Amino acid sequence: MNLGESYIEGKATSKDKEYTVNIQGGKTCLVLPNEFEGCNHAIIHFFTEKGNKLKLETNVEYNRDWIQIYDDFITSTLSVDLPIAMTIDCE
Repeated sequence: MNLGESYIEGKATSKDKEYTVNIQGGKTCLVLPNEFEGCNHAIIHFFTEKGNKLKLETNVEYNRDWIQIYDDFITSTLSVDLPIAMTIDCE
């Protein structure tokens, strides 16, 4: 993942498709592409370069063609210890 001025951006894969991931501050929320519809609540696990693990529980919205994660704490924490992997568990 790459660090921008006020966001973190990278790529994620699901089955055989690749998605852009954008992490930035704001109201805690996960926005997914419409093809993932049916998930109302998600738990996101982040695994960082320094071996740390972070967890974010959030509501889910739809209507983007990329994966957008909003959360002030996660964004500031990951800006100094970039994520190398993440998983999203939908409920």
